[in-house]
Amino acid sequence: MDTRFTLHVAPAGDVLEAARDCEELVFDTVYGNSREEWVEEYGPYDANSVFLAVTEPGGDAIAAMRIIRPGPIGLKTLVDTARPPWFVDGERAARSAGLDLAATWDVATVAMRPRVPGSSLVPAALYHAMFQAARLSDIRWIVMILDARVRRLLNALSIDTQPLPGCRPGPYLGSASSLPLWGDLPAMADRQRRDAPDAHRLVNLGIGLTDIALPAQEAFRIGATPAIPARRPAVPAGQVVATPRD
Repeated sequence: MDTRFTLHVAPAGDVLEAARDCEELVFDTVYGNSREEWVEEYGPYDANSVFLAVTEPGGDAIAAMRIIRPGPIGLKTLVDTARPPWFVDGERAARSAGLDLAATWDVATVAMRPRVPGSSLVPAALYHAMFQAARLSDIRWIVMILDARVRRLLNALSIDTQPLPGCRPGPYLGSASSLPLWGDLPAMADRQRRDAPDAHRLVNLGIGLTDIALPAQEAFRIGATPAIPARRPAVPAGQVVATPRD
């Protein structure tokens, strides 16, 4: 079957660069995060970051998700909750909710290029990759700081998350309203299967992700991967790789 898009798990080389271009340009355009700010905020986490990405035939990434794995520096979501506006000890809050941080991923960024013809299933493909990769990599929990608009996308896919204890919506890195969240992935999948079976087939089973080429099952396993390299020079002015999601 011919497919329009391709899903990648922990890509390297040109696909990794395309995913990072998508992430950087979307967040720059939507939230005003400059290259310098991005390097300052996320550079320390590159050694523990992997990406999920969806590319179109030309090689550009139309969607990307950065996952930060456990490491000495911690998970960015739980580190950043100590900052304004929350002033919450993120690791303590996560443990109070029952999370084992050694089995937790930080879904640090989600970037989606808008108005690409035929791309309505791309968000579901990204979260399908997240669920599958976590299951095969022995990860049970996720944490994230999500803008209100992105959380609405998760709600539309019946992906249920909970506020991190002690946290309320507030401004964060250019977002007017973001909230630290956590989720128990097996419980989320069970709830989705019970309450939204169509979404469960799409997101957890990958059934119905037409026009998107999926990798082999074993390719979803994320083990020890090399640190992602330093960024290449900025995309030249006028060369738009990604634009913001509404």
